Amino acid sequence: MSKLRSEYQSFVRGGSFNTHTYDQLLNGFAQLSSFIGGNRIVYDRFGEFSLQMDEFTEGIFIALALRETNSYVISAFNDYHIQRLIFDGEHKITWRYFNKYLFKSIPYRENDGKFFGMISNLLIHHHLVNDAYKAYSPNEGSYWRNRYPEIFANCLCLAAMIEMKDSRAETISREIMDCYAKADLPNPDAYIQVNSFFSSKRSQLSTVLLTELIIFFLQFKDMYLEKRLGIFTAELKTRKLTISLPAPQRKQLFKYAFGEDRDDLRYFNTLAFFHPVADNSLKKEIEKSITAQLRTKFDSYHYYYAVITNTLPFQGSEFLDKFIEATYPDPTKYSFRNTFYGPQDNEYPLFDMFFNLCFKFGLQPREITEKKMEGFGDYYDWLLNLGEFDYSKFKITWLGLYPTKFYLKEFAKPLALRKIIEKYLRNNRDLQVERLYFDIYNPQIEEVEADFE
Repeated sequence: MSKLRSEYQSFVRGGSFNTHTYDQLLNGFAQLSSFIGGNRIVYDRFGEFSLQMDEFTEGIFIALALRETNSYVISAFNDYHIQRLIFDGEHKITWRYFNKYLFKSIPYRENDGKFFGMISNLLIHHHLVNDAYKAYSPNEGSYWRNRYPEIFANCLCLAAMIEMKDSRAETISREIMDCYAKADLPNPDAYIQVNSFFSSKRSQLSTVLLTELIIFFLQFKDMYLEKRLGIFTAELKTRKLTISLPAPQRKQLFKYAFGEDRDDLRYFNTLAFFHPVADNSLKKEIEKSITAQLRTKFDSYHYYYAVITNTLPFQGSEFLDKFIEATYPDPTKYSFRNTFYGPQDNEYPLFDMFFNLCFKFGLQPREITEKKMEGFGDYYDWLLNLGEFDYSKFKITWLGLYPTKFYLKEFAKPLALRKIIEKYLRNNRDLQVERLYFDIYNPQIEEVEADFE
């Protein structure tokens, strides 16, 4: 595997890639997997196999990353790759290498369409598995009972990554709704992967289906619903569309946002996420509710999301002074984060929220407050004056500390910063900085996470 990584590094620097190393990896893992599958020896119990699977996962992503320049390397994942990732892999590892090698999607060689059949069966029959587990004791079928949640998450993870037709994405979306309606999902990771699927395929879903999904999921209160609703509303926002929620669903929206106890407003920001796509009457109701809540009990995060979604104003707002006071650094305040990680360049996360809103509206802090902003560390002094900062103090890691679309847009302005990044990349292979460079100077379609930053 180390040889395969070295060849990849050689390739990205302009060298050639030898497919023999990939062939060795594939054949070796196939033999190992077959042997363990037939014997179920203790090798599987102590983590050695998971380490081999980790290397296999990275290897196939490296090979696929080189598909456009070497016709002998795999051009798409086939059913063998998919089955190994489902039954032997871990979705977190799969995502790690998907992101490390800068994939946006994975081509899939659909010889028999096995994967799409598998995920269909999984979603359609999940409630039967759930019922079976309830009927039997925890010791019965313990192997599959332990493995099933990861297999479920692996399938959804791959569904999020794999390229598919719009009709297929819609079919899987409806099967997810059917699955939800019949049983709880196996574990929290499954809910996260549902969100990953919708985030990845949102542009492929029809407006009618997006509206159906919003109305459907308002009936469920899992801990990842706010993010899911944000995905759907972000896509409608991108299409410059509005929706009219029927009265029962409108009631569910406000009930979800305020919760059973108004002191626990963990999903309150859902109202702000809905605002950009709400019809005029719902918009006014949302604005009124958020304003009333902030007057009752001000919360800097609630105000931040209300402003970032253009639900409430920033400059001239009745809440601006409270927001500035809440986000202004207090060096005397004890930091639990520093206890574990030591001093941080971005010592004051709330201060970043303040800068983000200033960048969004093209404002200098001095235009809205007389508070002294300098002196809270080089990182924040840099944000205050990107163009005239002493770049001998600059750290390349600052680029990724709070990479919202508004920060990145500001980073694109000073020529001195661009020269420093390009000089760094000429001498360093840094995937994170490479991706940030393209996001800064060649921004593409915004991801859902950026829509409400």
